[in-house]
Amino acid sequence: MRTERGREILRKAREAGYVDLQPRDAAAVMAAQVNLLGRRREIFGRLFARKLLLVPIPEYTGFSLFRSWLRIPFVLKCRTIAGTLVRLLQRGLWRRRSPFEEPAS
Repeated sequence: MRTERGREILRKAREAGYVDLQPRDAAAVMAAQVNLLGRRREIFGRLFARKLLLVPIPEYTGFSLFRSWLRIPFVLKCRTIAGTLVRLLQRGLWRRRSPFEEPAS
C-alpha cells in the first residue's frame, strides 16, 4: 500500500476476514495481470464502435490506445468492433437520449 490510510483500510479488511493476504513475487503479480493488458488493448476498438454509432465516448488520458490496439491480431480487432456494435444495437444504447431518461433494458 502506498499510503497510511490505504494500509489501515487493508488491515481492517484483513481483520474482518474480507481479504486473505499472502506475499507474492513480481512474476506472480504480472501473470495475474496478463489478461488485463489484453483487455486494455481492445479498448480502442470498443470506443471506435461507439463513435460509429455516435454514442458518446469517455476520454482516456495517459494511454496510447490506438498503438496498443494495433498489436492485437486482425481477427480480434474485427471481433471487438463487431461485438460492441451488436451489443449497442441490441440494447438500444445507440440512440441519443436526455441525461434524465432511463436506458433501454
